[in-house]
Amino acid sequence: MGPPSVPFSRWHIPWQKLLFTASLFIFWNPPTTAQVTIEAQPTKVSEGKDVLLLVQNLPQNLTGYVWYKGQKTDLHQFITAYTIDTETIISGPAYSGRETVYSNASLLIQNVTRNDTGSYTIQIIQRGDKIKRITGHFTLYLEIPKPSISSSNLNPREATETVILSCDPDTQDISYLWWINGQSLPISGKSQLSENNKTLVLFNVTKDTAGPYECEMKNPVSSSRSDPVTLNLLCEYLLFLCEPGCHPKYIWPELSCLTDSHPLAEHSWLIDGMFQQSAQMIVVPSELPKPYITSNNFNPMENKNVVALTCEPKTQGYTYLWRVNGQSLPISPRLKQPGKNRILILANVTRNDTGPYECEIRDRVDSICSDPVTLDVLYGPHIPRIFPPSTYYHSGKTLYLSCFADSNPPAEYCWTIDGKFLQSGQELSIPRITTEHSGLYGCSARNSATGRERSTFKRIKVFDSTYFANKFILLGLSLVKIETPI
Repeated sequence: MGPPSVPFSRWHIPWQKLLFTASLFIFWNPPTTAQVTIEAQPTKVSEGKDVLLLVQNLPQNLTGYVWYKGQKTDLHQFITAYTIDTETIISGPAYSGRETVYSNASLLIQNVTRNDTGSYTIQIIQRGDKIKRITGHFTLYLEIPKPSISSSNLNPREATETVILSCDPDTQDISYLWWINGQSLPISGKSQLSENNKTLVLFNVTKDTAGPYECEMKNPVSSSRSDPVTLNLLCEYLLFLCEPGCHPKYIWPELSCLTDSHPLAEHSWLIDGMFQQSAQMIVVPSELPKPYITSNNFNPMENKNVVALTCEPKTQGYTYLWRVNGQSLPISPRLKQPGKNRILILANVTRNDTGPYECEIRDRVDSICSDPVTLDVLYGPHIPRIFPPSTYYHSGKTLYLSCFADSNPPAEYCWTIDGKFLQSGQELSIPRITTEHSGLYGCSARNSATGRERSTFKRIKVFDSTYFANKFILLGLSLVKIETPI
């Protein structure tokens, strides 16, 4: 698909000039006979392809168009603009170098990425007694890839173990749906969905809840369903036979085990997870073992993963208790304790759930606590900030900028000017700057663990040595401030 063949000359001017002009206009929303609409061509676009946002039902007597990323005409989300009279194109802070605006108001986005999904807004300016503004909104969606299901345990023990299923990949602006045996997942106390339905927790899996499971990813333009996944249940039915008088503490009971299982089982005895012997009968002490905590994920992503903490070992006759930060577990709808408190479910974990966590086991006469464990919750990066706030500089000085974004693990940084790569690192220093160093500086922060990247931009103006002070007019606002260059 190629762009519209509308020849015109392109004159690029700073986006501040457009805003300065716009600040003189009085905007209002006039009634229209035909509503302005935006249509994507093609309607289903894959990552790496091109898409054209075609504007239809344009009114008459136009002076120009302005495109924004998002649903608001926000200065920081200004992508590009086109003025009809002068055939001039203006690039804004949100311009990535892949967007092209045409004289018919259409916007071409090349080499589409996931970051391009979301809403787009066009501001259409009409000529007349007063400048009139018409705003149109459109949301761009990528074609959905085929999802897959990952599981914390594909071979759970029947009626005893909790399984966490996750629908991958994690994608923005997507609805997640789950199916079991070809039917929509029913509402049941045996399962729990995360807030965005991406993760499914199955409590005490049985034959009725073993699957097959399918997950579906859906947006307004496409949908895709995963291959089915069925859990392989390990069935165990144990009968423990003790001689009379073996139950009081510190008496060494004689235990024998009769097992009906699938697959066929060989009898092995373990104490605190340590192998003792292969036999159908064993004599063991009944002293409390020291518990320990296992987890399906000690490094979860914030607001994405479900974490299941399990207090081991699993033993009959014990009571399980949990502590967080040395305090008894607070009552919260986010915290679940299925299976007699042995398993702790943290749905949609956040950085506030880092811990430390301890579990305690008790019998009638004694108790013992585990060593603490702490979750390392991955998050970010947040939108970075550029320091210092100064905008104007004298030539011959040193331009020093630093960038910071809250992130775990710490973010990796890179700098650009007018969309061109400058260098990597959290700090940028350019000695003996000249007027040629004026431009739109960008700082990008990337978290390699979460795979997320956020950017921010700052316009820097360098003046020669004869320049002492300027009045800087913020477009769209009737605000004037005097700032002296450093």
